[in-house]
Amino acid sequence: MLTQPTSGNVAASKAARLAKSGKQGERTPPELLDHIAEEVFWHPQIKAAQLYAELLRDSQWSALLPNARAFRGHVAAARERLDTGRWSPVDANDEEARLVLPVLGKLQRPEHLGPDFSISPRVAKWVARLRRWLPDLEGAGDYLIPAVLYADRIARGAPTDDLDATMAKQSARTQEEEV
Repeated sequence: MLTQPTSGNVAASKAARLAKSGKQGERTPPELLDHIAEEVFWHPQIKAAQLYAELLRDSQWSALLPNARAFRGHVAAARERLDTGRWSPVDANDEEARLVLPVLGKLQRPEHLGPDFSISPRVAKWVARLRRWLPDLEGAGDYLIPAVLYADRIARGAPTDDLDATMAKQSARTQEEEV
Protein backbone atom coordinates (compact mmCIF):
# COMPACT_ATOMS: atom_id res chain seq x y z
CA MET A 1 0.00 0.00 0.00
CA LEU A 2 1.31 3.39 -0.94
CA THR A 3 1.07 6.21 1.55
CA GLN A 4 1.13 9.74 0.39
CA PRO A 5 2.54 12.39 2.75
CA THR A 6 -0.34 14.73 1.98
CA SER A 7 -3.06 12.06 2.25
CA GLY A 8 -5.99 13.21 4.39
CA ASN A 9 -4.97 16.85 4.41
CA VAL A 10 -7.81 19.13 3.50
CA ALA A 11 -7.38 22.81 2.78
CA ALA A 12 -10.10 23.81 5.23
CA SER A 13 -11.93 20.93 6.84
CA LYS A 14 -15.42 21.35 8.22
CA ALA A 15 -14.17 21.13 11.82
CA ALA A 16 -11.60 23.82 11.14
CA ARG A 17 -14.18 26.09 9.51
CA LEU A 18 -16.57 25.64 12.42
CA ALA A 19 -13.81 26.27 14.95
CA LYS A 20 -12.91 29.51 13.20
CA SER A 21 -16.52 30.64 13.21
CA GLY A 22 -16.83 29.91 16.92
CA LYS A 23 -19.50 27.19 16.59
CA GLN A 24 -17.59 24.02 17.44
CA GLY A 25 -17.58 23.15 21.11
CA GLU A 26 -20.07 25.88 22.04
CA ARG A 27 -23.09 24.90 24.05
CA THR A 28 -26.50 26.11 23.00
CA PRO A 29 -27.80 28.54 25.64
CA PRO A 30 -30.50 27.06 27.91
CA GLU A 31 -32.88 29.92 27.18
CA LEU A 32 -32.78 29.01 23.48
CA LEU A 33 -33.46 25.35 24.30
CA ASP A 34 -36.45 26.45 26.39
CA HIS A 35 -37.72 28.59 23.53
CA ILE A 36 -37.32 25.72 21.05
CA ALA A 37 -39.29 23.41 23.37
CA GLU A 38 -42.04 25.98 23.79
CA GLU A 39 -42.29 26.58 20.03
CA VAL A 40 -42.38 22.84 19.32
CA PHE A 41 -45.10 22.43 21.93
CA TRP A 42 -47.30 25.25 20.59
CA HIS A 43 -46.66 24.39 16.93
CA PRO A 44 -46.10 20.60 16.75
CA GLN A 45 -46.10 20.51 12.94
CA ILE A 46 -43.43 23.21 12.51
CA LYS A 47 -40.38 22.17 10.54
CA ALA A 48 -36.93 22.77 12.00
CA ALA A 49 -35.88 24.81 8.96
CA GLN A 50 -38.95 27.03 9.24
CA LEU A 51 -38.36 27.65 12.95
CA TYR A 52 -34.67 28.31 12.29
CA ALA A 53 -35.57 30.90 9.64
CA GLU A 54 -38.05 32.60 12.01
CA LEU A 55 -35.46 32.77 14.78
CA LEU A 56 -32.81 34.11 12.40
CA ARG A 57 -35.10 37.06 11.66
CA ASP A 58 -35.66 37.69 15.38
CA SER A 59 -32.89 39.88 16.82
CA GLN A 60 -33.35 38.38 20.29
CA TRP A 61 -32.58 34.82 19.14
CA SER A 62 -30.41 35.16 16.03
CA ALA A 63 -27.16 35.69 17.92
CA LEU A 64 -27.79 32.59 20.06
CA LEU A 65 -28.52 30.18 17.20
CA PRO A 66 -26.14 27.28 16.57
CA ASN A 67 -25.54 26.03 13.05
CA ALA A 68 -28.57 24.63 11.22
CA ARG A 69 -27.60 20.99 11.71
CA ALA A 70 -27.26 21.37 15.48
CA PHE A 71 -30.56 23.27 15.54
CA ARG A 72 -32.32 20.40 13.76
CA GLY A 73 -30.99 18.10 16.47
CA HIS A 74 -32.34 20.37 19.20
CA VAL A 75 -35.77 20.46 17.56
CA ALA A 76 -35.82 16.67 17.16
CA ALA A 77 -34.79 16.20 20.81
CA ALA A 78 -37.50 18.62 21.98
CA ARG A 79 -40.11 16.72 19.96
CA GLU A 80 -38.98 13.46 21.49
CA ARG A 81 -39.13 14.85 25.03
CA LEU A 82 -42.54 16.50 24.63
CA ASP A 83 -44.38 14.20 22.22
CA THR A 84 -44.45 11.06 24.32
CA GLY A 85 -48.10 10.19 23.84
CA ARG A 86 -51.42 11.88 24.35
CA TRP A 87 -52.88 12.42 27.80
CA SER A 88 -56.40 11.18 28.42
CA PRO A 89 -58.47 11.44 31.59
CA VAL A 90 -59.34 7.77 31.13
CA ASP A 91 -55.70 6.82 31.78
CA ALA A 92 -55.22 9.26 34.67
CA ASN A 93 -56.21 8.90 38.30
CA ASP A 94 -59.19 10.90 39.54
CA GLU A 95 -57.18 13.65 41.22
CA GLU A 96 -54.98 14.24 38.19
CA ALA A 97 -58.01 14.39 35.89
CA ARG A 98 -59.75 16.82 38.27
CA LEU A 99 -56.71 19.12 38.16
CA VAL A 100 -55.85 18.91 34.45
CA LEU A 101 -59.27 18.95 32.77
CA PRO A 102 -60.17 22.57 33.71
CA VAL A 103 -56.89 23.79 32.23
CA LEU A 104 -57.46 21.85 29.01
CA GLY A 105 -61.08 23.00 28.90
CA LYS A 106 -60.02 26.64 28.94
CA LEU A 107 -57.47 26.06 26.20
CA GLN A 108 -59.79 24.12 23.91
CA ARG A 109 -62.08 27.07 23.31
CA PRO A 110 -61.98 28.30 19.70
CA GLU A 111 -60.46 31.64 20.72
CA HIS A 112 -57.50 29.80 22.26
CA LEU A 113 -56.08 26.61 20.80
CA GLY A 114 -59.19 24.83 19.58
CA PRO A 115 -60.65 21.37 20.14
CA ASP A 116 -57.77 19.41 18.60
CA PHE A 117 -55.30 20.54 21.27
CA SER A 118 -53.74 17.82 23.44
CA ILE A 119 -50.88 17.42 25.88
CA SER A 120 -48.54 14.57 26.73
CA PRO A 121 -48.85 12.59 29.98
CA ARG A 122 -45.58 14.15 31.21
CA VAL A 123 -46.89 17.70 30.74
CA ALA A 124 -50.24 16.72 32.30
CA LYS A 125 -48.47 15.49 35.42
CA TRP A 126 -46.71 18.85 35.71
CA VAL A 127 -49.99 20.73 35.24
CA ALA A 128 -51.52 18.67 38.05
CA ARG A 129 -48.50 19.26 40.28
CA LEU A 130 -48.57 23.02 39.66
CA ARG A 131 -52.33 23.13 40.32
CA ARG A 132 -51.71 21.40 43.65
CA TRP A 133 -48.98 23.87 44.55
CA LEU A 134 -50.74 26.99 43.25
CA PRO A 135 -54.49 26.38 43.02
CA ASP A 136 -55.47 30.01 42.46
CA LEU A 137 -53.70 31.11 39.29
CA GLU A 138 -56.05 32.81 36.85
CA GLY A 139 -55.12 31.70 33.35
CA ALA A 140 -54.69 28.25 31.91
CA GLY A 141 -51.40 29.41 30.38
CA ASP A 142 -50.12 30.22 33.87
CA TYR A 143 -50.10 26.45 34.42
CA LEU A 144 -49.43 25.15 30.94
CA ILE A 145 -46.34 27.14 29.98
CA PRO A 146 -44.43 26.38 33.21
CA ALA A 147 -45.57 22.73 32.96
CA VAL A 148 -44.10 22.46 29.45
CA LEU A 149 -40.84 24.08 30.58
CA TYR A 150 -40.58 21.88 33.70
CA ALA A 151 -41.30 18.72 31.69
CA ASP A 152 -38.69 19.61 29.08
CA ARG A 153 -36.01 20.69 31.54
CA ILE A 154 -36.42 17.64 33.78
CA ALA A 155 -36.24 15.37 30.73
CA ARG A 156 -32.99 16.96 29.58
CA GLY A 157 -31.53 17.27 33.09
CA ALA A 158 -31.41 21.07 33.06
CA PRO A 159 -31.71 23.20 36.21
CA THR A 160 -35.09 24.62 37.17
CA ASP A 161 -33.97 27.33 39.59
CA ASP A 162 -35.38 30.23 37.56
CA LEU A 163 -38.72 28.44 37.06
CA ASP A 164 -38.87 27.71 40.78
CA ALA A 165 -38.28 31.40 41.51
CA THR A 166 -40.99 32.45 39.04
CA MET A 167 -43.49 30.06 40.57
CA ALA A 168 -42.56 31.27 44.07
CA LYS A 169 -43.22 34.87 42.98
CA GLN A 170 -46.60 33.89 41.55
CA SER A 171 -47.43 32.07 44.78
CA ALA A 172 -46.50 35.11 46.86
CA ARG A 173 -48.57 37.34 44.56
CA THR A 174 -51.69 35.17 44.90
CA GLN A 175 -51.29 35.02 48.69
CA GLU A 176 -50.97 38.82 48.87
CA GLU A 177 -54.21 39.20 46.92
CA GLU A 178 -56.02 36.96 49.42
CA VAL A 179 -54.92 39.11 52.37
